[in-house]
This record gives sequence, C-alpha cells and structure tokens, in this order.
Amino acid sequence: MTGKRIRVAVLFGGVSSEHEVSLMSVESVLANLPQEYEVLRIGITKDGRWVEYTGKNDEITSGAWEQDKSLRTAVLSPDRSHKGFLLLGSDGWELAPVDICFPVLHGKHGEDGSIQSLLELLGIPYVGSDALVCRRAQNKDSLHATMEAYRELTDEPAVASWPQGICIARDAFKDMGAATALDLVEERVHGGYPVAVKPAHGGSAMGVHRVDDIDHLGEAILDALSYDDHVVIEQWIEGVELAVSVIGTGWDAHALPPVEIVPKRGLYDTAARMDASLVDYYAPVRNESLSSNEADAQAIRAEIERAVLEVYRAYGLRDLGRIDLIWDGAQARVMETNVSPGMTETSLFPAACKAGGLSLSAVLNELVSNAKERGAVFC
Repeated sequence: MTGKRIRVAVLFGGVSSEHEVSLMSVESVLANLPQEYEVLRIGITKDGRWVEYTGKNDEITSGAWEQDKSLRTAVLSPDRSHKGFLLLGSDGWELAPVDICFPVLHGKHGEDGSIQSLLELLGIPYVGSDALVCRRAQNKDSLHATMEAYRELTDEPAVASWPQGICIARDAFKDMGAATALDLVEERVHGGYPVAVKPAHGGSAMGVHRVDDIDHLGEAILDALSYDDHVVIEQWIEGVELAVSVIGTGWDAHALPPVEIVPKRGLYDTAARMDASLVDYYAPVRNESLSSNEADAQAIRAEIERAVLEVYRAYGLRDLGRIDLIWDGAQARVMETNVSPGMTETSLFPAACKAGGLSLSAVLNELVSNAKERGAVFC
C-alpha cells in the first residue's frame, strides 16, 4: 500500500456492564486488523474516562491497561474540519486525526446509538449500523413492531417468528404493584410457564432468567430491572439454540453459517458466554440437530438463513450483525438482534467467519474499507 496510511480509531471498554466483554473483543480485533492500517487505541474506563492507550495489547483483557503510565486524556474534536481526537500530553493538546472509527463496544452507551450519534454529529465515518438502527435494535421489545412495519412495505415472504410476550417499565411495575404485574404476565404471556425474563436492553445474557413458576417470577423481574428500566417477559422457547452472523448491508448482505450452541450444563448464561469450556459450539450447525434427514436439514438451514436476513433487513443493519434464535422444530424463533457481535477468540462471529471460509482479518479489512468508502452519514 502506498501513500498515507488510513488511521483507524478503535474504541473499547465503556461504562456498561459489558465492559469486560469489550476488552476481550478488542484484543482479537487489534490482533486481526491488517497492518496496513495505523491504529489509534482509545479506551473508555468504567468511570467514563476516555484515554489513548499505547501499551501492550495483551494487557487489555486483564484491565492492566488502565494503570499504564503513558495514558493520555482523549477528547473527540468538536470541529468537523479537524476530525479526530484531542490528546492531552505534557506539552498541552495535540490533534490526532482519524479517518475511521471502529467501536468495539457492547451494551449501554456502546451499541445503543449513543456513540454512533456522537460520531455522526462530528462527521466521523464508522464501522457498523447507524445510531437510529442501533437504538431500535438494542430494544428487545421492538422486534414485533419492526417486523410488522417491514412486512407492510415489502413483498418479501414472511419467514421469521418470535416469542409472544410483554414489556413492563420499572415505574409501571412499582405503580401497579407486584401482585398485579404478576397477574398481568399470566394473562398476557400465552402458554404459561416456563417464561423468559430479561432486560429490554443489554446483552451477554446479563439479567436473563428462566422462570418455571409464579413463585420465582417477582425475584427474576427485580433482577432484570437492576440492569435496565424495562423488562421483557415472554414465552420460553425450547429447541436448537443458534447464532447467525451477517456481513454486508441491505440486499447485499449475506448470512454466514449458523453456529449451534450447546451448554454443557444449564443455560447459555453470562458465565457460559465468558468461558468457552462450559459450552460446545458447532460451526456450522450439525444437520442431525435440525433433522434426521439430510435434505430436510439443509432445507431447514436455508429457511433459518432467510429468516435471519429478513430480520437484518427489517432493522436496517449495516456492515455486520448477529441474530440469535432458536429452531423449535417448526419455526425460526428470533430472540434478539446484535449490532456489535462479540469478537473474542471464542465468540460466535469469528467462529462463523471461519466456518464460512473467511479469515477474521479479511472481514475486518472489508468492514473498514466499506466504512471509508461510505464516508460520514449525517442524520
């Protein structure tokens, strides 16, 4: 590559409960970004400090990076004619121009449109979906309305399905009282117990519970509300748990091979997602998990991928994403949409890339190149 190198600001950390997940993801991203890019590493501490990190990549996951003596305060330049970060050193402020931002952030203020809105305001191109899409996709209660609106506008066959449920706000839960709220669940969530209880916003299965009877429902709701102001209570779906990653935008998007998730014990909870030894992953999904007939299994897999692309396009995701779902033996039941998939060595997105014959390095290169070509999009 000749000429000026493209400078990519990689953002990691964040103030959300998924801070540690971001630290694990960014180590993988930094290890796989092609060396043709000049990388500016911007860490966000748990208490919200933005700093430039110039130390070793392998000290990020442990959190040791925050103790690095060379950290410099980093502030996004408010001037669109000088896109980049203002870095505070011993000689005062200096501008570090950037061409692209790559947010490797998870959870609140990372993939809910907050960072994306800021970058759009400042005219800095970035990898991933735009702010409005991120905000909508982060809300698990938005799936039904999003899909219905999309289906009214297109002739695309309806394939995806989703669990039926309700969303209760923290204030509503307090105002109506626990007893009334619990009765409402029994009235509105069809099929009875078990039910799934989860925060309306967030990821990594934090605050997610399977509840088998009404005696344990209140406790699960309160725990979910400790992560978010709204809680979703929906049908519990049994079946083959899958994660399907997608690369691209609009009608150019394509699904990568589905990854089958089989916890060795219990649920695919936060602990299992952070420790690969607790889970068996199959990339791609095993045919026998879908059907004893190979031809039927291939047809089911094709249907799953169509359902995933329907959801991806309905939300308007851009560049990359991951749709989590369960094949219940008859339908692809979509659980949630992720605009910022995990990128750790054991995450589902890299596993899907490998199963699809793609190197993570090549995929990251494509993501950055597409963001550079697209440029800044002002909303």
